[in-house]
Amino acid sequence: MIFKMMSLALLAGLVACGPANKVAHGPCDQALEADLKSCGIDSSSLRERDWVPEMRPTSPNREEFSGYQFYAEPAACPRGQLVARLDVECRITQVYTRGGCNISTERLN
Repeated sequence: MIFKMMSLALLAGLVACGPANKVAHGPCDQALEADLKSCGIDSSSLRERDWVPEMRPTSPNREEFSGYQFYAEPAACPRGQLVARLDVECRITQVYTRGGCNISTERLN
């Protein structure tokens, strides 16, 4: 319960501080960096880093924080993106690339 309240409080700060609800540094940076490193991806080579809080509807007029989406442009793919979805506990639930960018993420699973 305390974790959920802290997450919601943190989310409120993230929503208020970035354009279009995006932030350059997210609360899951360390967890994501460790997982990407295990795949041989140096997170310092990622540009245009954006964190977008995800909300899911729980009733007609309510939403619940459900995690984050992370977007970044790898230096090796200037027209592509690495996308990661993370749950509220910063665990990666999905990683993929788009825009012609190919990065192996086999070791994340």
